[in-house]
Amino acid sequence: MALVAEALGTPFMPWQRYAADVATEVLEDGRYAYPIVVLTVPRQAGKTTELRAVGVDRGLSRDNTGVFYTAQTGKDARERWHDLVTGVRASPLAPLATVRSAAGSERIVWPNGSMFRCFSPVATSLHGYTPPLVMLDEAFAHDQQTGDDLMGAIGPAQITLPHRQLWIVSTAGTAASVFLRSWVDAGRAGTPGVCHLEWACPEDVDVYDPSRYHEWHPAVGFTQTAEDIAVEAHRPNMTRAEFERAYGNKWTRTASHHISAEAWDRLAEPGMAAPQLDPAGVVYTFDVMHDRSRSALVATWRDGGTVMAKVAKAGPGSAWLADAVAELYGQGWRTFACAEDGPAREVADAVERLELPGLQLERVGGRDYADSWGFLLGHVAEGTMRHDGSDTLAIAASNVATRPMMDTAAPSRRASAGDVTPIIGLMVGAYVLDHKAAPLPALEYHL
Repeated sequence: MALVAEALGTPFMPWQRYAADVATEVLEDGRYAYPIVVLTVPRQAGKTTELRAVGVDRGLSRDNTGVFYTAQTGKDARERWHDLVTGVRASPLAPLATVRSAAGSERIVWPNGSMFRCFSPVATSLHGYTPPLVMLDEAFAHDQQTGDDLMGAIGPAQITLPHRQLWIVSTAGTAASVFLRSWVDAGRAGTPGVCHLEWACPEDVDVYDPSRYHEWHPAVGFTQTAEDIAVEAHRPNMTRAEFERAYGNKWTRTASHHISAEAWDRLAEPGMAAPQLDPAGVVYTFDVMHDRSRSALVATWRDGGTVMAKVAKAGPGSAWLADAVAELYGQGWRTFACAEDGPAREVADAVERLELPGLQLERVGGRDYADSWGFLLGHVAEGTMRHDGSDTLAIAASNVATRPMMDTAAPSRRASAGDVTPIIGLMVGAYVLDHKAAPLPALEYHL
């Protein structure tokens, strides 16, 4: 493998050689000791060049072996496959390689019948194949469904192969990277058959301290310098969360940190009691994802000058929401709200058709919707809010991506990393709590 890496113009660094040595340990019966390899390293450490060397060596050293490589998307996989082709054509391996570049069947074929090909990260791409080696690069980008689909295709395809391996390779991910995290956790736990290799900034080391980069970034002193990484750390639009994730190989809740995990956690009040019955002082807000996949119902109220928030219910679909509102109404609650810009307006229409006497339903849209996001960020920054500390709200807060709206920004359900209905429910509820008009006093008219 080291010889192949050198031939391709990317000689192994010590970490790459160590990883290859450990991951490809062979048992006495010829099988690999680790059918699954989980490798996470910082960005620009050379993980993709490691995969190329391992994949090319595997094909050259074993007859009729299929090596299948994918990345975040089919487009990314093809681009990196083309980079490999460029390296092969410029190397001593060029006379051995037959390159086929037809879209959808890109591959390098070796004289022994083996091949190195790329594929899109969808389950159907592997139908009809029995691939001894599959490589999932940048696995942090795959959500749970994509990961399950891939594993559902890879597992059965490899099960009869004694020399099989699956490499799951990436930098660390975010709260949305559930698939990758499950395998990292399995590796850290010492699960039999899983080789776990990880280089990352330790928790007690400042990720912004260039004097210590050489301690944990395995490419520093070889293909990277501490100064190179320091420049990236201060690049415009490089958030702390993204730098920690990409260059520190540290897990974060989100890449954007509109609301940092630290700031959010400081506002948590685990075990928060449900609001006491005060029909005029509590707002129940519901929201629905753009694809109607998830919904949430959040209660907001005031305790002195502090906004309090607790998830009442969150779950798949949205058919349950109108019934949940009616149930709360039956318990005595009267004030409800929703964001007018999304599918929640359909639920609002259904609630209004119930014709519940005295029910007040506030629809927040347009400028008010954008302002509610700004007001929420203000509450977070000033510490004038407390929440129930639930994972449901924490993950929603970390998932948020925004879109331009008028001359400001507001959360985008479609662009966000996952379900954001709980945080939208919170922000709209807090806004209505702060800004809804007080009921008009009863007036007596004398003619």
